[in-house]
Amino acid sequence: MNQSDFEEVERLCALHDTASCDYSHCERFYKELAQFLDVMEDAKQWKVADVVMEALVNCVPNPSGTCKTADRVKATMRKLHALASKMAA
Repeated sequence: MNQSDFEEVERLCALHDTASCDYSHCERFYKELAQFLDVMEDAKQWKVADVVMEALVNCVPNPSGTCKTADRVKATMRKLHALASKMAA
């Protein structure tokens, strides 16, 4: 994982913090996280890809604006941030 990947993890974590009760932000978060998964798979960063996949599995954009999995996804994003910090060091 390089510095720009770490910065992307930080950006995605911040995006999730603002997305949990806003459907359009939530959809954007989901799409951008899926794109990041592709990048990590292409780079063969399997540990990171596994954590990203865990977040995607639990992220369910809901048009009603009420997210029932926000806390679970937030915990996974913290896990991703910790892993990225360790790998970027």
